[in-house]
Amino acid sequence: MERKYFYARAVGSPQDVLRKITTTVVNAELAARIPLVKLEKNARGQFYVFLGVDDESPRIPGGLGRILQRLGIRFDEEYPLKPGQIKGMVQRQDIRIHGFNSLQYRRLEYADPGDPFEQSDAWQPQEASPEVCARSERLLHWVSARGEGTWEAFAQACAILRVADDRQEARSVFRRFNLLGHIDRSSDGSRWAASPAALVRFPDDPASGFLTGQRTESLIRVFEERWSLNEKRQTHYPGPPRIALGSSLPRDTNGGADLGVVEAGSTSIQLAHLLPDLNGWKDSLHSIPKLPIAAYDVKRWQRQGGFQACDTLYEQNGIWHGELGMYRLGRDGDGSSRTMTLFFDEPFNRWLRGDWYGLRFLALEADQEKVEAIHDSDSGELLIPASQRWPLLYERALTLASGLLPGRTANPEWLSYPRIPLDLARTLCRKLNVDLLEK
Repeated sequence: MERKYFYARAVGSPQDVLRKITTTVVNAELAARIPLVKLEKNARGQFYVFLGVDDESPRIPGGLGRILQRLGIRFDEEYPLKPGQIKGMVQRQDIRIHGFNSLQYRRLEYADPGDPFEQSDAWQPQEASPEVCARSERLLHWVSARGEGTWEAFAQACAILRVADDRQEARSVFRRFNLLGHIDRSSDGSRWAASPAALVRFPDDPASGFLTGQRTESLIRVFEERWSLNEKRQTHYPGPPRIALGSSLPRDTNGGADLGVVEAGSTSIQLAHLLPDLNGWKDSLHSIPKLPIAAYDVKRWQRQGGFQACDTLYEQNGIWHGELGMYRLGRDGDGSSRTMTLFFDEPFNRWLRGDWYGLRFLALEADQEKVEAIHDSDSGELLIPASQRWPLLYERALTLASGLLPGRTANPEWLSYPRIPLDLARTLCRKLNVDLLEK
């Protein structure tokens, strides 16, 4: 399939036009189908802009043409041009969405990756060696190139790139990418989308920040031409390294806008204020309307002893009867070993699906367990018991304060989150009903 180019007559600053187009393409999750934007040579004032499309559709995919028209950029969708027709008109370099088509996707026959939410709380230390970091970075490049996809495709990519050996590890990788702001997923966990490239500010140092979202080698090279960058490997969990600015950047400067990089501000602070309280988050979870429970072996989670066999749960006339809490439904008997972890919200007669640690957090509340955290003002760390790990969205607010996955203290039963201002800790703990000890 030959690439085609749609063209528009644009007016104004070339960099502003590029920013509007690249940001719109990335937010619409169309980077894999619209990999290039090119400007007319010596563009200024009034100029032509060309949108490269790799898609069989006769028009710009995803209705993007109408969106851009509302932004003042009207592309002619009736007569697309061939590459040879614009060759002499455009600048030599591609004004890019970070070269998202530079990676090729190879399909691998891979065993059924199973439920993306099913996850154990067992933590196995792995050295964040240069090789491990390089593999995680390569996976991030693939995510950026692909733009979006299914959970199965992500698990396959983990296997191809040797980031994960099995489904369990692939789920952990998925969660780490989500915590670091590189990826988002649908409410039922079946699909994912790469997050737009963004510059996130440190809440304790708004003049500096780090990159999240889509990332490729070409983007990093361009950033290095403008600012010094510092790369820091993840210490306790394998994952893409943090790439931070090595110099200060004024808060009112949108440093990467012309590259399609969104100025996100102090995302952790924003998230903390936007997130609902625990009951609001519970109401936002995906509910499963029909559940043929007779086909499963049912176990209920208990803080002491984990999942224990349960035979007191039943349905009668559309009403479920049983104890509030987290359940594991398994099918070991049919040879598939497939399991599903759900939360039974007994007062509202519903089964809820969500991230594993989030459901366990709800189970702690259901069992009236004391949930606690410690803020160390000297080090700026927030300490949380590993057995009380927070729901993903709230833990994401913590990791986006530093761009680093949590560490482990001298006591391995505690997780440590660096660069957490006290106000941020107070806001999140209040919403999750966590007792905060301030040191």
